[in-house]
Amino acid sequence: MLKIAAKIVVATLIASMSLITIGVYDEASPGKLEPRDYIVKYSNVYGVDPCLALAISRLETGNWKSDAFKNLNNFGGMQISGQCLKFQTREEGAKEFIENLYYNYIQIGLTSPETIANKYCPDNSEQWQNAVNNIMLEEKGGRE
Repeated sequence: MLKIAAKIVVATLIASMSLITIGVYDEASPGKLEPRDYIVKYSNVYGVDPCLALAISRLETGNWKSDAFKNLNNFGGMQISGQCLKFQTREEGAKEFIENLYYNYIQIGLTSPETIANKYCPDNSEQWQNAVNNIMLEEKGGRE
């Protein structure tokens, strides 16, 4: 393994999907993946567009800087009765976020920011979908 600026790059094979994901581990917290790695991992497992999931997660957590993300492992701003959900680990939070996206949106045909917006963010759907689309464009490196 090569050490690059206190980070160790590790290749992980997701056997069930035969996909390779590059995980970046931080030496300060060994074994802890970066947020995007968890999202890509579970997006691949559930067949969710990783760009879409990354964009929603980045928007809902302020690029993974919100208190809900840092303190509650909440990858998607998920709430019940106005209270943010708490997850024991980042792994659990990412899995629950992707499962929520898959079962409550993707499986019923809501597969784009335009179709998801009214259900995910009904009070501000147009601004939400535009923001998600912009982040998706960033994730794709500026390509449509």
